Amino acid sequence: MRPGDTPDKFCKDCRFIQVQSDDYAAATCGHRRLQHQPRPVHRQRSGRAVRDLPGAAARVAVEDHLFFFATDVHGSEVCFRKWLNAGAVYGASVVIMGGDLTGKVVVPVHRINGSYRARWRDQDVVLTSDDELTAFCRQVADAGAYTWRADPDEAAATFADEAATDALFDRLTAERMAEWVELADSRISSGTRAYIIAGNDDAPGIDDILRRGQRLQFADNRTVMVDDWLPMVSLGDSTPTPWDSPRELSEEEYAARLEALLSSLDDPRRAVVNLHVPPHGSTLDDAPALDEHRAVRYSIAGDTKMQPVGSLAVREAIERHQPLMGLHGHVHECGRRLLGHDPAHRTRRAPLRDQASRR
Repeated sequence: MRPGDTPDKFCKDCRFIQVQSDDYAAATCGHRRLQHQPRPVHRQRSGRAVRDLPGAAARVAVEDHLFFFATDVHGSEVCFRKWLNAGAVYGASVVIMGGDLTGKVVVPVHRINGSYRARWRDQDVVLTSDDELTAFCRQVADAGAYTWRADPDEAAATFADEAATDALFDRLTAERMAEWVELADSRISSGTRAYIIAGNDDAPGIDDILRRGQRLQFADNRTVMVDDWLPMVSLGDSTPTPWDSPRELSEEEYAARLEALLSSLDDPRRAVVNLHVPPHGSTLDDAPALDEHRAVRYSIAGDTKMQPVGSLAVREAIERHQPLMGLHGHVHECGRRLLGHDPAHRTRRAPLRDQASRR
């Protein structure tokens, strides 16, 4: 394509958009079989381009980089492993995990009369061999929960003690985070930049584990350079929620911390912001409305009432600084929204419910 050509070609194998003009830099894939069809492209006044690519997770191209963004995996082994493979599968040069990494459910597994017994998703499970136990543990891990080998009395005593329950969760989440960091460092190729942050649901204790990564870079609460011209600001905390989660700041505290990060940049308009909490009133933050007992509210017709739960500080910062792109999680419904010149993206991860749980 020559300068001035319209950005309307994509590869029918990977659907990577190929573009070159005064406003867009060339982007190519390895398949080279093109099909003519218009695709949406958004111009930036800085001269950089952000382009949507189809797919379940957020895949966007920023000049010569393809970003793959996922978030809120909540302990899911299969989701994390798929994210690790995104660079190879989609040709992404940058993969980002946007927080809420840990799960909220522990499933005790008891050894009784030569078999293993557990309760999973309101069903009693009986496992008669080690192979069945291994398969069950994988199923639970893929759903984001943790199996725990314990006798019935030990499990009952632990779940009756809040401090003991918290200690158990901290141990199990730390073990899985350590496994993920080791797996990531062995799987991420040298041509892929991988960044990870914690979210408001993640206990602070996992930060030191995430900092051990070599190829997997812990980016929370700081600025990293994705390229020599492209900074990314990340912040995993949220503003207050009904759940009193481990990483919450008041709107004022959050605004001050975010402003300190953005004001340190030469030009925030040329930056990516990776902020776990979405901007308030952007539709990215629409979540079920809760009553004083934290029960979902319904309309007289039986429909779930929705309300915005995002951060005013995030919205004000985006509208004021107009970064190149915003990546957000926190609320599990899916969406995309343009705030001024900033395309804000979010991906979806279904909430998990079952067994002994933690908020």
